[in-house]
Amino acid sequence: MAATDNIRVSIRVRPLIKRENDFHQLINWKVDGNIITQVSNGHGVANTSYFFDRIFDTSTSTQDVYDEFGKPTVLSAMDGFNGTLFAYGQTSSGKTHTMMGDQQNEGVIPKAVGEIYDYIEKDIKDLLNPSKTNLKIHENTQPTAEPDK
Repeated sequence: MAATDNIRVSIRVRPLIKRENDFHQLINWKVDGNIITQVSNGHGVANTSYFFDRIFDTSTSTQDVYDEFGKPTVLSAMDGFNGTLFAYGQTSSGKTHTMMGDQQNEGVIPKAVGEIYDYIEKDIKDLLNPSKTNLKIHENTQPTAEPDK
């Protein structure tokens, strides 16, 4: 994905947590493409449909979120463009789970840090290879002239 000046807004509908499943609670949102509608008693609630650039439903993994939003932002930042991933939402909406993850699934932040280190490692290895000449990062191998004193 090329760097742009656009702001893209997405949401992720988190799956129910154990406590909610134990009490047989239902998900109160229906996702249809990029439109989400509040649901009550199995029916859409009037005037509660919202459009977003991307909606990740309950079956979407954190890896999917990272691949679509995190990775392009990180790679653009490594190429010199500003980028921000911002998580916002009410308490218990899944921000920490998406951004940090847990023991079984890394969140967006650990994935981004890994991506940054992979990017740096690749460029440093290229820098140390004398046969590489057209690098983003390069060393000046020509001796510099001493300034006149």
